[in-house]
Amino acid sequence: MKPTWSSIFLVLGAIVGTIAIATPYRYGAWLDQGAVVSVGGLTLNFGTGLQSALIHIAKATFVAAIVPAWRRHRMAGALCAAVCLPFIVVSVWNAVALLALQRSERVTQARVIIEQNDSRRAELVAIGARLALVGWKPLATVEAEVAAERHHWIWDATSGCTAAASGSQRQFCARLSRLEGERATAIEAERLRTRETELRRELALQPATSESRQPDLIMLVAWLGISLDKAEMLRTLLWAAVVEIAEIAAFWFAGFFRAATGARETAAKAEHEPPSTPDADKAPPSPREAHEASMKTDRKNTAPRARQGSRSQAQRRSAPRDEHAQRQAVDMFVATLHRGAELRVVGSALRDAYERVREQRGWPNIPPNVFGQLVKLSVEAAGGHKVKASRQYYTGVALPCVA
Repeated sequence: MKPTWSSIFLVLGAIVGTIAIATPYRYGAWLDQGAVVSVGGLTLNFGTGLQSALIHIAKATFVAAIVPAWRRHRMAGALCAAVCLPFIVVSVWNAVALLALQRSERVTQARVIIEQNDSRRAELVAIGARLALVGWKPLATVEAEVAAERHHWIWDATSGCTAAASGSQRQFCARLSRLEGERATAIEAERLRTRETELRRELALQPATSESRQPDLIMLVAWLGISLDKAEMLRTLLWAAVVEIAEIAAFWFAGFFRAATGARETAAKAEHEPPSTPDADKAPPSPREAHEASMKTDRKNTAPRARQGSRSQAQRRSAPRDEHAQRQAVDMFVATLHRGAELRVVGSALRDAYERVREQRGWPNIPPNVFGQLVKLSVEAAGGHKVKASRQYYTGVALPCVA
């Protein structure tokens, strides 16, 4: 199946709408965070989030229906446009509010990260001051010295410095106690060094943060000479407007081309269908009317053959001379008919109407076959067409004529 312009724009509108529908849904879900339901492990908002998404779908539907409704009845098209306007306002508001909400969350997160980094830097300063105060000696060195002292004979003689009797034994135990203190200091210094390394690594891994000074905002500020807050609000409005215009334009063009295709199909169908003549809608004639019509037909069919022959010969002799006058008369007759794309009239009715006004206007008598050829050319020149079905009729014109 060959794609049409209507289907192409409908697909484009559906793609943009599918992407854009996340904006009202997310904003509605943020407004109504309690109305959630879990489906297969997926959490969905069935409150304001679902309502906002349905409003977005209704907006796209009314936009696509504006042109077809306008072609059928202008009031219907105007009503679709009027209903669509508040939906568009709500959609733009959802986009602006969600972007503002995201900006607030981004600024809050940036501030939290900045505060955390400031806290890390302050802790680094405190660690440096503590290390400078207690000094730092490798823990392994201190533990080796303690182990060496414990191999001394006094350690065994005093049962691990629990029964020191002489002065030399007490001096040994005092020196060992100082080494134990140095070991505790070395353990603390090792812990501080480890924490210092962790803090420096965390600071190195943190991305560069910015609360509001972004390159595009700086550009808007430089161009327009406005504040950063106004520049960010302008950027939000522009982005929401671009998304809405793209979605509305896609669905509008889809409805426009769909309506144009439907109009062409209707016109083609009307050309191939037999005409619905006014006679079909009338009540059946009374016996008197039927008798008069039959008598009129008999008079026409029983005209003297000699008279018909002489008239035909006269017409053939005067045909070159009267052809221009006949064509001019038919053009003047067609000019008196009503015009309209949806109008139609049977060929015999045109012939009868011409005969009724011919003598009043001073138009020549035209044979039926010649009249049919000339009226076909005149009707086509006026924008109509001749259609052959069960009966021959013309479209674009209609009786009664203006006599």
